[in-house]
Amino acid sequence: MHRHTLTTIGTLAIPAMLIMLCGCAMFEGQPTAVADQTEPQVTADESAAVPAEPAAEETTEKKSEPPAEEATEKETAPPAEEAKEAAPAKPEKKAASEDDLKKKRKELKKKERKVTKLERGMNVAQHKLEKAQLSMEHTKLRNTAALKKAEAELDVMSRKLNTFCERTAPNRIAWSELSLRRAEDRVQEAQEELEQLELMYSEEEFADQTKEIVLERGRRRLERSQRQLELQRKDFAKLQEQSLPVERREHELRVTDKEEALKRALEKTETSMIDQEIGLINAEGEIIRLEHDTADTVEEIEDVKEEIEKMEKELAEAAEESQE
Repeated sequence: MHRHTLTTIGTLAIPAMLIMLCGCAMFEGQPTAVADQTEPQVTADESAAVPAEPAAEETTEKKSEPPAEEATEKETAPPAEEAKEAAPAKPEKKAASEDDLKKKRKELKKKERKVTKLERGMNVAQHKLEKAQLSMEHTKLRNTAALKKAEAELDVMSRKLNTFCERTAPNRIAWSELSLRRAEDRVQEAQEELEQLELMYSEEEFADQTKEIVLERGRRRLERSQRQLELQRKDFAKLQEQSLPVERREHELRVTDKEEALKRALEKTETSMIDQEIGLINAEGEIIRLEHDTADTVEEIEDVKEEIEKMEKELAEAAEESQE
């Protein structure tokens, strides 16, 4: 009985010792060596005991657990290595952000200079618009004066033509005709006087020398009167056939020239006003274009400022993270 008791105690103690040894071996990572050291201590009677089987099963379960832990360690190892490899890439990202920040600041300065240039162009465009408006007013005044002058000159030439046709030409014809009639009368009178002298001297007895002097004087007067009559007839014919028609044509041409001048003045007025309106529209359009460009550039500047603020904030956060 004493032997049976010892056997029972040994049977119960051996599994407890095996469990303790297996736990220590698992903690140290050497389960195989512990199993090899503990197996020779088991006696034949102890191996024949039934309670030893559960202990063996527990040892096998304990031996199979470390590979699972190693597998988990192997699975978790690559993320750590990737994190180590990814860590050095942070300075490169920061450098690229700083370059982008410099570019954005440079772009901001460029756009601000553009706004300044547009504002200066706006000022110039305003002056050009004022100049176009003044030029349009002055052009209207000049065109009005030119039209009045052309109309006045046309009126003067028309009056001259009417006066020539209604008064000058008829009066000149009348005076020329009157002079011609006087010349005819003088010729007739000289002829009659010569006939009377010849008749008188033929009846009375005078000295031959005196008689010839008086008759010769009458003949010369008659001859000159006839010559003057002939010239006046030619002048009268020339006046009617050449001089007056030519003068009338000259007056008509002057009137035609003034009519053409008036037409040109009207055309110039229309074209010049169109040109002035085009200049005014262009000046106004330039102002509108500059206003739109300025507004667009200001919006772009606001967007760039927001991007710069965002990038500066990101860089500051990155700097704080690198310091931590």
